[in-house]
Amino acid sequence: MPKKITLVSAGALVLFIILIVILLNVTADNKRSPFPQKVTVYLEERSEIVTLDYSKFLEGCLVGFLPQNGDLYEPQTLEALAVVINTNALYALRNRDKFENFGADFSTGELFPYTDKAVNSTEDARVRTAANAAAEKFLAVDGQPVLLEFCRISSGKTLPKPPAMPSVNLPSDALCKGYLSKNAYTVNEVRALSEIKRLSEPPEEWFSEPVYDEYGTLVTVKICGQKITGEFIKKTLGLRSAAIEIGFEDDCFVFICKGWGNNTGMSLAAADTMSRDGKSADEILSFFYSAELKTAR
Repeated sequence: MPKKITLVSAGALVLFIILIVILLNVTADNKRSPFPQKVTVYLEERSEIVTLDYSKFLEGCLVGFLPQNGDLYEPQTLEALAVVINTNALYALRNRDKFENFGADFSTGELFPYTDKAVNSTEDARVRTAANAAAEKFLAVDGQPVLLEFCRISSGKTLPKPPAMPSVNLPSDALCKGYLSKNAYTVNEVRALSEIKRLSEPPEEWFSEPVYDEYGTLVTVKICGQKITGEFIKKTLGLRSAAIEIGFEDDCFVFICKGWGNNTGMSLAAADTMSRDGKSADEILSFFYSAELKTAR
């Protein structure tokens, strides 16, 4: 009888150990980071796919968003931007069918402007610090990462875009360097704007009846009676924003734009102002996005 008890006890012990191992594995799975260690990126300029550490991919995207005039974003601005890139990366990985990545996890472009160009030591240190601080963080709605937008400078009031991007007033952006941009185009350059016929009126009378929304965006305008959108003009002419005013000076069309970007989500210029005022990256994100900040670990 004692031997049977011993055998039963030993069997129970083995089962107990197996159960513990299973529970530990399940717990480990639940805590596993949703961010991959390695990713593949399609480099559009070189038409090739490269494999990178995810941390290097994140750092390269941050470098791609650095101001082109040599200025540096504040550390908290870069950290907030890194969280947004993390969020978009998670969304893209979970919704691969919505993106054309040519067989890679990501492709370079407006959403992920990855670059491997060298930067100076100060920029490099800020980028690496921001990427490390934002590692494992993302924004979620109903527990799921969402696709987020941001702009370099708003037009003064951002466009709302549910479910995570409310409209916010940002009067300080109008004081930022680069808020206004002015581009001149010849009559022939504007003539090629679209396949518009009957451009017989004097050029200074081509554009008429502009319609603006409350955010400063040029919704529509007529060119020789044909309606086109401000977004179409922005993309076709490569303008900084769709908050456009059109004039005619010295035989050229002049397009004056307010802001820089799609005027949605976080304004990096406003985030920089908040950062200098002592706001943390988490506070900046909560101001611009109605989403929950989550940490993977």
